[in-house]
Amino acid sequence: MIDLHLHTNMSDGSDSPIELLEKVEASGCKIFSVTDHDDLIANHIILKERKSKPYKTRFITGCEISSVFEGRNLHLLCYGFVSHSEGVKRMIDEGARLRKQRITAMFDHLRTRHNIIISEEGYKKAINIGQAPQYYVENNHPAIISQEIFDKANAILESRKWSRDSVAPIQKRSLLTGKIICGCCGTTYNRRTMHRGQGNAIQGWECSRYSSSGKASCPESKMIHDREFKELFLSAYNEAVKGGSAESQPVRIDEALRDLLSQERELSALRAKGYIPRQAYVEEQEKLVAQIKELEAEYAELTKRGDGVMKPETEYSDSLTRFLEEAKLNGLEVTFKFTNGAVIRRVMNSFRRKPREGK
Repeated sequence: MIDLHLHTNMSDGSDSPIELLEKVEASGCKIFSVTDHDDLIANHIILKERKSKPYKTRFITGCEISSVFEGRNLHLLCYGFVSHSEGVKRMIDEGARLRKQRITAMFDHLRTRHNIIISEEGYKKAINIGQAPQYYVENNHPAIISQEIFDKANAILESRKWSRDSVAPIQKRSLLTGKIICGCCGTTYNRRTMHRGQGNAIQGWECSRYSSSGKASCPESKMIHDREFKELFLSAYNEAVKGGSAESQPVRIDEALRDLLSQERELSALRAKGYIPRQAYVEEQEKLVAQIKELEAEYAELTKRGDGVMKPETEYSDSLTRFLEEAKLNGLEVTFKFTNGAVIRRVMNSFRRKPREGK
């Protein structure tokens, strides 16, 4: 029996070089080779150990070297070389460099696309607030508490609820979410429902940093009623209709398409040079192609029906928010920036918050 592809804990194996040597000797294997990734430390340890006492098994020097061929990342298995050779050392060093480059690209992908940050201490993941889909799977692990305790806890919670008539209905995600910016700290505003006594629910928008960390984190932010914001938006929108370019929406989409196509070409060039692994390349290319197709369809629809043109409106509609790039709140002033290039300012009424304990 022979085994020419083994790893130690100097690479991605679990045994030390000496432990692996003893296990191979006990297994009855006649010929073996250790092929750690871009590293010869285990080879040197085993060669030194074999000189100190006799072994029945025959050992062949080996290494699994990271390499690139025609733009593809490959692992090249090499055997029977002189481990102290300068040529071998240069080849190993180049493989280690390519391996580090590939791992760095993977870390960058995790950081920029999935908010996962890798460090020497481990990794941390940002809170998912809508960047990625979330799923609920029933009965996928043993229960932490018994069904009896669970039912009792639910009964207690149910007894503490308000009457159904006093609870505001659950609101679907607003199309304004992500477009309202706090001029104090730069974070986005979230929609909130405030209960001023039973049966008196008010919809409003509040700085997300203020909501999570309190007034000290964003002392100048102001809350605004949902109804008032929409009134200000409609007024600013109609003024923007007069002052902006009606053709800017299709132009904006065309510019976005050009940018995505440029990103796709840059991605292909990085892949051809071996700077990113194939799997990461395929994932990013699929995302870019999907965005390109979506914008192409939107552009075709706008130019076909003329929906990209802003027209005067007498009532607020969620569909109008597609013309809003952002609305920035600085104190009581709201600055609306529209897709046709118009920038309109409005002043909202003061909204007095009820102080919260510990904030």
